[in-house]
Amino acid sequence: MKKVVLYTRVSTEEQKENGFSLQDQYKRLVKFSEKEGFKILHHYQEDHSAKNFNRPKWTEFIRDLKEGNISPSFVLCIRPDRFSRNLKESFEQVALLRKYGVELKFLEQNFDDSTPESWFLSLINFAIPQMDNQRRSLNTKRGMRQAKREGRWNGVPPTGYDRIKTEN
Repeated sequence: MKKVVLYTRVSTEEQKENGFSLQDQYKRLVKFSEKEGFKILHHYQEDHSAKNFNRPKWTEFIRDLKEGNISPSFVLCIRPDRFSRNLKESFEQVALLRKYGVELKFLEQNFDDSTPESWFLSLINFAIPQMDNQRRSLNTKRGMRQAKREGRWNGVPPTGYDRIKTEN
């Protein structure tokens, strides 16, 4: 029987408190694990950005792994964007997991680098979330610049001022 660790993640505490993504991710991972006959060792649930791996629960998992407190066959996650939005760090973490005999598995867009062709597809699957983050950042900055050109204040108004929408 293969032993697995479940990893679920959203970007913010607000999403954790008011959204349904974590519950859906967990339910799908448990259902898959039961169907495949996997033994779930632990569930690490995160509410931090995936721009890097400085995340409390991921750090806890790696510490548990290094200290021998947990020895899964693999980490099970819904899809690459729930794991990471940083191409370079994704592959570094995959290498670290492998050092401890752990594979990374996704329900959607499964990671596989056993052949050059499948490695290339995995590279794309890890690059897309980073590209998406960078695109959102550019769009946000452009929108903020345009608002500034139009004389609108970005962010919280200074003390003593209110945000009043004016018609031109």
